[in-house]
Amino acid sequence: MEEAKHPILTPRQLLKALKNKGFSVVKTRHSHKLLVGTDGRRIVVPVHRGRPIAPILLSKICKDISIEIDELLSET
Repeated sequence: MEEAKHPILTPRQLLKALKNKGFSVVKTRHSHKLLVGTDGRRIVVPVHRGRPIAPILLSKICKDISIEIDELLSET
């Protein structure tokens, strides 16, 4: 069975998609941003200059906020 390929997103693209899903940045600490959804779900996104979000991290973020990767990517 072949594993589905996930695109590599920049932190800016991921933040934009999460904001379109109702999340907002409530705190920034060094190179990490804490986002909270309208329903109280929380997620931390690393924002390191020149480093994209790894596909495994993208899938873990989506799992943590109970959203499918394809649904999140439709917001980018």
